[in-house]
Amino acid sequence: MYSDKKLKDDFNEIQTGYSQFLLEASLKELKEKYVMSGGRGDSHEDRENRIPESIYDDLEKIDTTTTKKYLPWILKRYTSEKGMHTLERLKESVKVFTELTKRNQLKGQEADIYGYKTIENLEDAVKHFIDPDTKEILKTKSEVRREKSGLEGPEDVDPKELIFNNDKVYIVRPTTKNSSIKYGRGTQWCTSADGYNNLYNNYYLSRGYTLYYIITKEKQSIDKAFKIAAAIPPRKEGRGEYFYADDSTMSDATFKKYVKAWGIPL
Repeated sequence: MYSDKKLKDDFNEIQTGYSQFLLEASLKELKEKYVMSGGRGDSHEDRENRIPESIYDDLEKIDTTTTKKYLPWILKRYTSEKGMHTLERLKESVKVFTELTKRNQLKGQEADIYGYKTIENLEDAVKHFIDPDTKEILKTKSEVRREKSGLEGPEDVDPKELIFNNDKVYIVRPTTKNSSIKYGRGTQWCTSADGYNNLYNNYYLSRGYTLYYIITKEKQSIDKAFKIAAAIPPRKEGRGEYFYADDSTMSDATFKKYVKAWGIPL
C-alpha cells in the first residue's frame, strides 16, 4: 500500500509534469504563430508579422519567469513596434519590471504587464524607480533603513525567533544576548548594548521577561518608532513595558495604536 507521503509525492510529480507539458505546448504554439515558416503560401501580411527564429529566441530569453508569462506580451510588442532599438528597449524595461514585481514595488494594475499597451507605457511606469546616474533600481526606504541598522529583514532572522511578519512589520523574540544585540542594532536599548552594559540577561533570565522587538519595514532609522521593544513580564506579575528605539517609554495606549495600525493581532 502507498503511504500518504508517497501518494503526495507522486501527485506532485504528476502535477509538475503536467504543468511542464502545458508550458511546452504553449511555447510551441507561440513559436508557430510568430516565427517565419518559409512557406510560399504565407500572405504578405503574415510574413510582415513574423520574425526570424533567432530573434524569437532572444525575445524568449527576456522573460525570466518560470512560466514565461510575459512572453506573449513581449512578442506582441516586438512585432507591433519593430524598430532599430526595439529589442534593447524590451530587454531593459522588462528586466526592471520583473525585478520591481519581485520586490512588490508595483501595486495593483501597475503589476500587470498586459495593462501596458506600448513599450513606451512600460518604460514610463518603471523609469521613476531607476537612478538616472547609475541606471540601477533605486533602493526602497526599508532597504535604506535596513542597511543603516545592519539587518537585512525578516529573511535574516532565525526562524525560531521570527514570530510575526506582514507587509508593514516583523516581530522577533530574541532568545540570546547576541540575538538581542543583533535585532536591536540602531537603538539605545539596554538589552541591545554591547559589552557589560547589556541587561538582556537581567530581563530574560533573572526577571523572566519575554522580549519582543517590532521592526518596521518602511520607517527610516531617524524615526524613533522604526523599532519598538515590548518587555512582557510573567503572567500576573505586572504590566508590560514598551520602548521607542531611543529608549524613551511608550504608554499602553500608544503601543496599542501602533499594534492596530500595523495589523498585529493581540
